[in-house]
Amino acid sequence: MKKLLLIILLNLFISLPSLANPDGKGIDCKMASVDSGREFKTMWWFNNSKVAIVFLRSYDDEGMPDIENSSSLLAMPYTEDADKITWRNRVEYKYYLDRKTLELKSFLNKNQIHKKMYQGSCKVFIGFAEVKKRHKELLELKIQRRLEEKERYRKAREGNKI
Repeated sequence: MKKLLLIILLNLFISLPSLANPDGKGIDCKMASVDSGREFKTMWWFNNSKVAIVFLRSYDDEGMPDIENSSSLLAMPYTEDADKITWRNRVEYKYYLDRKTLELKSFLNKNQIHKKMYQGSCKVFIGFAEVKKRHKELLELKIQRRLEEKERYRKAREGNKI
């Protein structure tokens, strides 16, 4: 009986750290610019020890990352400790995600300058289906914006003689 209890406790102890592993999960964040206060949403997908921003490619409206286990060139390695997950993008930003509060902060790291640019709060989602859902939402929003732009252009041209 003691052996069985010891085996159960060991298995539980070994598996607990994997519960906090970000791989196979993502964050959906409401962000704001520190300077202007402009608000926007952003989503990040963690997998294979990398993180990728969820977006639509501008030239073909294809959602990225496009597959769950993508080792995309756009994915960046992240580091983690008990309190935070950090990563850099391909440009000059560094991101800090507080694991307890789910507060995300981004800093500009350029020419010895370390300036907070954006901050916001996030919620966790599990599974790539949420990424696909966001791709669909982004595409619908993009189509809606295109239609609104066409309508503004049409109204601006009303009454023109030439």
